[in-house]
Formats: sequence, structure tokens, C-alpha cells
Amino acid sequence: MIKLSKILKEVMEQEEQDNVAVENTYDKVIKDALKVDQIPLVKGKYKLGQSGTVQGSDKDTFNKLYKVAPPTAGKEIGSAGTKGSGNGEIALYWLFKYQIPSVPAEDSRGVDNPDLIIDGHGVEVKSMDKAELPLGRFGHQDYKEVILLLNDIFSLYALSSLIAHKKKRIPTASNFNQDELEEALESIIELHKDENLKKYSEAFPIISNIFKKTNIIFDKLSLKDVSDITEAGGAVLKKLLLVKLTRKLILNSKEPGYIVNVGSDGKITYYEVTKEKIEKLDNSKIMDSNNVTAKQSFLTIKPEILFK
Repeated sequence: MIKLSKILKEVMEQEEQDNVAVENTYDKVIKDALKVDQIPLVKGKYKLGQSGTVQGSDKDTFNKLYKVAPPTAGKEIGSAGTKGSGNGEIALYWLFKYQIPSVPAEDSRGVDNPDLIIDGHGVEVKSMDKAELPLGRFGHQDYKEVILLLNDIFSLYALSSLIAHKKKRIPTASNFNQDELEEALESIIELHKDENLKKYSEAFPIISNIFKKTNIIFDKLSLKDVSDITEAGGAVLKKLLLVKLTRKLILNSKEPGYIVNVGSDGKITYYEVTKEKIEKLDNSKIMDSNNVTAKQSFLTIKPEILFK
């Protein structure tokens, strides 16, 4: 005699298959990779934001899906050399969507979009074998205020370099590194504190405008000590980071987003990110050991240090 519990379990599993039956590209890619007509259900329980390791029979399917990726836009499923996502992304998608009960999970790839949206939360999926996580370029309309700030900083730096007869490359908002940002801010701090130059402000409008500009810069950075180069640099990079992660993880409310490191061994490590956490980051910590770097409009962070 078949046990009632077994019948109920089979019914529940069939209902779950029906619940997740609406196919998208990821589902088709999974079927293609596993060579199945019906995607296997996940046996374990996996909670968003809770780090752990893929267990039991789930590990075999996870391993098969770990390096599987959808093709880039316009390419056929199974196309060689056209990966449209990184390692672990589809495997993580499977772990949530095909649980019992199913946890809503969808593909959200795109410029500055999260890789996945799981249960309404933006999730950036990476397979990191080193501390640095590349977040991509900045330059969208949402970055307008930060880019204007960077333009002001580097314009004043160019002016001070000209006055001092320095023949150095002048960085721009779209092409600078951390050392150049610090050097530019040091130059502006020197200008800002130049009492001798301030004496000519009333007589020469151009000089008055310089000090108006330095005041605007330091007001935007909300610094207690305008002589601290590290604090100033961290404040600039924090503004970039806040815009980038707000877009990347959909941080438009108090709800968190997640950066998740998915290892080939099945280890899944989450870093919870909120706007509040970003805003409370210490500026010196941001600058320390290149925990946040911006180079040629490309932002990179060390999530384990910033958000563990």
C-alpha cells in the first residue's frame, strides 16, 4: 500500500512544478544543460541572505549548472562562446525558483541592473576567487551629480597645476585613478586654505569664483575636516558607490540587496547591502587598501571588507 504521506508529497511536487512552469530563457538553458524535459526540484531549503553550502542531492545538479550561462542577446541557447552571465548565476536561480515552495526568481541582466531579482531583492552574483569585485562602469544620468563634482575637482586641479607650472596629465571624471583623485584633492585643499590668495578675492572675481567653487566642493562632501585628503577621497568614492549599488541592487527602500559569492564547491556567501550601510561606511576605510577604486569609469570594491 502506498503511504498517504508519499502521495501527498508527490502531489505537492507536481503542484510546485506547475507553479514554476512559466518558462523563460534561464529555464530553457537549464533544460538544455541537463538534457531533461522537466527541471528537477530542489530538495533542500535555501534562504536568501543566509550563507551556507549546497547539500545532498542538490549538489550534483548545482555542479552541472555552475558554469552554465545563457547566451548573449540575439544568440541561440547552447551557442559556444556567447556567455551572457557569470559562473553560478543560473545555479543560484535554480536553487531558489525550484525549491518547495518556490521562491520567486527572475533574470534581470542589463546595464547597472542586478543579475537576479530573488523574492523582490536585487542580487549581484559573482564567482570571486579574489577579494576584488568589479561593479562595472559609471556614467548613466543617475551619476550626473557625482560627475559634476568630479569635473569641479579636476578643473580646479588643472588650474592649480597650470599656476604651479606642473606638466602632469590632468585626470577627468571618466578617466582617473585613486592616486590622481588624492593628488587633485590635496591641490584643492591647498587652494582652499591659501589666505594670501583670498586677500585678492574682492579685487579679482576669478579668484573669488575659485573660493566659491572650493566651498561648494567641500559642502557637497560634508567634511568636518577639509584638510584631510583621505576623508575627502573616501567621501567622493562613497558617492559613486551609493549611486552604483542603489542601481545595481535596487536599493530604493529600506529593503536590502545582496552581493553573493557563489563558489564552485557549492559554498554561497552573502553580503547584505543597504543604503544606510553605504552611507555609514567610514571614508578612510573606503580609501584604505583600495577597498573602493575607480579607474577609467570602472568601479571595483572589496565586499568582504565593506559589508561583511
